[in-house]
Amino acid sequence: MTVSKVPETYPVEDIQEILQLAIARRDDDGELSRLQLEEIAADLGIPQTDLVAAEQAWRDGKIETQKKQDFNLMRRQILKNKVVRFSIINTFLLGLNTIETGHPSWSLYVLLIWGLFFSLKGWRLWQTSGINYETEFQRWDRKTQLKESVQTMWQKTQQFLKNLD
Repeated sequence: MTVSKVPETYPVEDIQEILQLAIARRDDDGELSRLQLEEIAADLGIPQTDLVAAEQAWRDGKIETQKKQDFNLMRRQILKNKVVRFSIINTFLLGLNTIETGHPSWSLYVLLIWGLFFSLKGWRLWQTSGINYETEFQRWDRKTQLKESVQTMWQKTQQFLKNLD
């Protein structure tokens, strides 16, 4: 058995992996307190300002990830609704055309043409990266924030009017 030599220095990525593995091996419930986080940062020579900035960036990333999950869920719900509508309408058209002529004819053209456009739209809705996705996400996020702002203002206005009575 060969004993490997312990290096004098490590790349930052390796340090992150080693620390992550070490923290995961702890016997406690897998959580560290804020004080423990600050102590670890101090032991590593990380200034408090850098720790606070990193923590804020981490929080912002978590919020962004949650927003994207909500956005993707909403898009998939839209796609699901469109699939149901597409199926109902085309089933009706096929049935109507079959009753009328004895076999589907013109309704197949409707099904194929609409199906082509529907497939392209569905494929676009399923994408979770790229410029179009980011543009749609930013538009959705602004719209959501605007809704929340209006709702908050409305609630405050109602509370204000209620306090006047």
